[in-house]
Amino acid sequence: MVCFTSKQRAKQAKYNMTWDVAKARDLMNNMFNKEKIMDMVFNPNDENMVIVFKELLLPIIPGEKPKPEFYRE
Repeated sequence: MVCFTSKQRAKQAKYNMTWDVAKARDLMNNMFNKEKIMDMVFNPNDENMVIVFKELLLPIIPGEKPKPEFYRE
């Protein structure tokens, strides 16, 4: 899942995509509820890019995660 830390960075991205503003908690819950999403990449193609792997977060954030309002199977 590709994420940006600001609207400015999303607008400057070199990707052909649409984007919207979302809460980090909702994005993480979406990631936890979908098997096909393995990680979150923040600010790709930036020198400060960060990759957060779901597998590493699961032991830190255990339990059920509510499905966000925008969730689709």
